[in-house]
Formats: sequence, C-alpha cells, structure tokens
Amino acid sequence: MRIAPFALALLFACNEYQLKDEDEPSDTQVPLGEPDIRVEPASVDFGTLSAGQSATEVLTVTNVGDALLGLDGVCFQGSGPFSFTQVESVLLTAGQATTFTASFEPDRAGSFAAELWVESADPDTPRVVVPLTGAATGPDLVLDPLTYDFGTLGLWETAAMDLTLRNEGSSTLTIANWAYDASSDELSLDARGLDVFPIALEPGEELTVGVKYVPTDAEPDEGFLLVRSDDPLEPEATASQQGNGTAPESFETAWYVWDDGLQHETMSSPTYVVDHHGDPDLYWYEPSGAHGLIGSADPEADFTILRDYVIASAGAPVTVTGPFNFSSGSTLATFQYATFTYVLCDFFSAPDDDPGLYTISAGSVDDGIEVLVNGAILGYLTLGQSGSWPLTNALLGERNTLVVILVDDSAVDRYLHDLAFYRDGVMVQ
Repeated sequence: MRIAPFALALLFACNEYQLKDEDEPSDTQVPLGEPDIRVEPASVDFGTLSAGQSATEVLTVTNVGDALLGLDGVCFQGSGPFSFTQVESVLLTAGQATTFTASFEPDRAGSFAAELWVESADPDTPRVVVPLTGAATGPDLVLDPLTYDFGTLGLWETAAMDLTLRNEGSSTLTIANWAYDASSDELSLDARGLDVFPIALEPGEELTVGVKYVPTDAEPDEGFLLVRSDDPLEPEATASQQGNGTAPESFETAWYVWDDGLQHETMSSPTYVVDHHGDPDLYWYEPSGAHGLIGSADPEADFTILRDYVIASAGAPVTVTGPFNFSSGSTLATFQYATFTYVLCDFFSAPDDDPGLYTISAGSVDDGIEVLVNGAILGYLTLGQSGSWPLTNALLGERNTLVVILVDDSAVDRYLHDLAFYRDGVMVQ
C-alpha cells in the first residue's frame, strides 16, 4: 500500500502564545480566582466521506472560570488527513470564548484518527485532548511493481515481466485508459486483450498485463505505462521498466526456419513469368507480401515485412551446430506452383570486428535460393549450383539479418545443403 502524501499538520510546541512574565508591568487588571477552560465539542467524528471530499468542524474554547485564562495554542498529535487553525484569541477574560476549526480531507480510502491538544494556563487542566476520527471510501489503484529492471541482456534475447493493476480501495475503480511510451520499440506492452476501456475493478480485484523486452542494440532502454483512472489521490499512475542490451564479444547467431507447406500459384501476374528452375521471378510470388524484394521501391520496409513474417511463423530459433541442411520431396506442377522455405538468421559481430572477413556460403540447391542481408539481395543460386557472398554490408555491434529463400518449382526434390557462415575460411556458429 503506498503512503499518500497528505498535507499533514506537524507537531509543534504549544508555547507560541505565552502569557507575559508576571514581573512585567501590565495595564491589565487580573481578577482574583482561577481560570477554567472548556472546549466544545469534546471530540469530533467527521463520519464517512468519499475520498476527495472534505468536512470542517468549529471548536469553541471558553473560559468558564473567574480569572484571566492564557492560551498556549493548539497542537496536533498523530497522522492523517486532518488540519486545523489556531485559536483567534490567546487571552480570555472570565466568560469569554474564542474559536478555531478542524478539517478532515481524505484523499484515499481508510479509517483515520488523531488528537488535538489545546494547552492553557488552567491549573487543573493544562491540556485538553480532543480526539478526531474520520473514515473515507474510494478506489485506490496500485501498480505492482512500480519499477522493474530487466538488467543486461544479449542482443535479441527476449525477456518479459508481469505488471499488476490492483484496486486496494473500498469502492469500484474505473480505469479510463492507459498508454505505453518507450524510448524504442525494444520495449513493448502486451495488453493480453484487456485494453477495452473503461475497465471496472471491484475492491480487491486486479488484472495483469505484460511488458516484453528484446534489445537490438547496446543502448539503454526505458518504458513507462501511464494508467488513467478515478483514483482521487493519483488519477495518473505510472510504472516504469528499464533494461540494456550488451554488444556481442564474438560472432553470434540465431536461426529460424519456416516452411508453410503450401503450394503457391505462379501464374497470377504477366509481369513475372516463370520459365526456368530458380527463375528470380519466382520470388515475387513468395507469401510474406515483400515479394522477395523483387522490384521493391522501399527495400528497407519490405525487408522488415519479410523478417517479421518469418519470425512470427517460425517460432523459437533452431540451434545449429554445423552447416545447415534442409530437404524434402516435391509433387509440384512444373513452374505453375512453387513452395517457399525460409531460413532466417539474426547475427551479431563485435564492434571491433571486420565484416570483410565474413562470408555466407551455400552448397547445392534445388530448385533455387535468393540470399538477402539487411534488405540487400546478395544473389541467387539455381538448380545444382553452390556459391558464397561477402558480408561487407553487415553492421558491427548491431543486429544483422540474413534471409535465404529456398524455392521449389517442379516435382521430385527440394533441398538446401551446407548453409553456413565463415570467417577467414573457418566456419563460425
């Protein structure tokens, strides 16, 4: 439970209204006898309010004695959403009265109690204690945890956390909406289908959303969930998350494979006519919507479409301990239909590495492959060919993406043999 920042009256010495020293000359004639203080009401119960409301009570201090009464002031003891004013007069003659006020202004649900001390020169009752009580109903939104640190993750490593929104108040909480703001798209909110507003949470009820972190560079990242509700104390509550990616110390890879198992028609466009094995026109028909970047006017955007399609379809990356191989049979009608198998690899190199030392190499293929790195088409292989390409366009210390599209356009076989990275002639994993 958070501690609300109440505007509390603090305890102070009740001696700021001292009577004059008895040896000091005075024109006031003090009658014989004794003063006698009376404070009304003797206690104040403000009842139950809704959080955000306020109530005030006037208290009267009367000198019911037969001598001059000096008041030292009013003090506050305890804590809570109470406040008070000082007495209007500090010297009361016999029968004279003065007033002050006490207020109750709760900004959250709960029960509260405190005391007012009225101190005076009454010899029998130098301190009158006035108990103050009050209660409030209302919603109280608590975000848990308020802060979360994902720590340092390797590039493209995935981490997630649960963020709970709970009503710890005594009446229904209404969440109007929320918004997630992050320094980059490496941090994202998983609303889990709960972002249909308004959302009502009864007392004690909660909901849980998620935050996902996938660092793609070595820069720190921070995100904030801002929740707007009818919590009177905190109508805009914020929870923050942070994390950091770390640059790789060596060459690192993560391989994804996606084969949708479908036959895709290759006769729908007269512009892209397929007439031989591994024909580049085939890649225009690949189903991601990027069309293999063939004739692309925006290769960067189309490559993002292609990458997202493979990542979303392939699931978890495959652990590769040697050259990658894929093969299966085929029953396609020649050139009229094609299948597309994607091999995607996110790879990272150390910031002080030399990308010119690296190549991507493939053995024989059937019926063809298209090879792309960071949105650039490096080249093609057709039936029975093998080849390699330098990774001179790779970025140091950042995520790079290789996509190899294996196409099959006729019956019998489809395969990709010995796909691997090499550094200065030595295979790396």
